[in-house]
Amino acid sequence: MRSSLAFFGAAVLLAACSSPSAVATPSASPTHAPLASQASSATPRSTPAANPLPAEKVVTAIPGAVSTRTASQGYWLTVAGDFVWVANENVGLSRFEPATGTLVGTTALTEDFCQGMESGFASLWVSNCTNPTLLRFSLANGSVQARIAIPSGLEDEASIAVTDSGVWALTKAGTLVHVDPNKNAVIGEIPAPSGAAALRGGLGSLWITSGTGQVSRIDPATGVVTATAQAGLGARFLAVGLGSVWVLNSETATVSRIDPTANPTVATIAVGSAPVDGGDIAIGAGFVWARVSDTLVAQIDPVTNLTVARFGPASGSGSVGASPGVLWISIENQMLLWRVPLS
Repeated sequence: MRSSLAFFGAAVLLAACSSPSAVATPSASPTHAPLASQASSATPRSTPAANPLPAEKVVTAIPGAVSTRTASQGYWLTVAGDFVWVANENVGLSRFEPATGTLVGTTALTEDFCQGMESGFASLWVSNCTNPTLLRFSLANGSVQARIAIPSGLEDEASIAVTDSGVWALTKAGTLVHVDPNKNAVIGEIPAPSGAAALRGGLGSLWITSGTGQVSRIDPATGVVTATAQAGLGARFLAVGLGSVWVLNSETATVSRIDPTANPTVATIAVGSAPVDGGDIAIGAGFVWARVSDTLVAQIDPVTNLTVARFGPASGSGSVGASPGVLWISIENQMLLWRVPLS
């Protein structure tokens, strides 16, 4: 989410738990079938031109909106368990009470938080790229439960994924490392698709994006790519929920919605009028939220596949999340966390 890059990662509600199992490295390049979205006859139900962007709602003028100063540059934000979590660079992991926005506590750490956080197995999973490590935090009190070394290194500005079989992260070696949450240890490593940028787990699969817009679906039990779809240029961060996969395309300022059952891209939704520098995408309070650049956040209605509201004003890079009735927005360069009530 650093403003010098064109991408950010974010937190999403994803599947978790069940007993982990090792994944064998495939001996040959996996084969896969293209999704229906790649056929020349496939046409999204909605396009940016058909969906004019709504007027901007100024956050500072919304009754009840309150900002909190974060401890440092708040690169990553997620809503998980009973708290809103903000990873502060070289300071630690802070947790806030959703109903009031009160800072509950900060776990002091001098870490280079470098990937979008994820929750699962009653824990919050956070990456440190300087000393490649996957950190496991208690969702109850923010204490460090484990530090898991990642010998292959961790890819900066990616994201963590959780599936039924464990926790996954993208490495600098172009692989997906598989962590067993029962052993707190790496149990496998498989090749990542070419140009892999970020990943999330859900709907029984791992979902991987690349900057060219390709989205790969991987069976976590075998490591085989079972299908691909085409999103937009600059695709990196994604969210899985509401029965779909949602991909933020930074170069086109759009969100692609992928239907995992029929396997086409069913909508391309305009969320901004300029490329996204930084960015984030999350699901919460019944909507999809895209952290963009020409405003702060675009709100997508999953029923209509339309951007129904935008919140501003524009203010650098940051992250987004939503708890029941509340929108959360981090602003990196101002070290602010906004709590905005949703009407």
